[in-house]
Amino acid sequence: MNAVAVSARAASPWRQAIEFAWRAWAGTTRRQWAWVLLLALLLCLVTLPVRLEMIQRIGWHPLPALAEMLLPAVGTVLMFLGWVLADAGADRSGSRRTRLLYALFGAGAVATLAVIGLWHLAGAAEIWSQYGDRNGKPPKSLSVNR
Repeated sequence: MNAVAVSARAASPWRQAIEFAWRAWAGTTRRQWAWVLLLALLLCLVTLPVRLEMIQRIGWHPLPALAEMLLPAVGTVLMFLGWVLADAGADRSGSRRTRLLYALFGAGAVATLAVIGLWHLAGAAEIWSQYGDRNGKPPKSLSVNR
């Protein structure tokens, strides 16, 4: 009797990508995370005076203030995760230097979009708009003056 082998359904590319990312991120050491979190804390401390001044101008709002304080940390962690993925990539997709350069720009773009999204979701854009209205500054128009 001849047996026909039935192949299991191939894993989707999305699933493979998620598994690859998880393995790469799970392979990071505590020492690497300590350095990243130290850098994130340093960036938060460096930008603290500017962020406190902005909070003082617009008034205290808990969620936007927390989001405003954590934006450098969120950006730093997202950049690190992108760097880890590029470093773990296969050598056949280019030299390590090229992959890391692309990761730097790609992770920077992702971090920027995530930080802007977090900023808007926390309500900071609306608070700045109210601050401008309170000071008599009209909202910027999208139309072009000729």
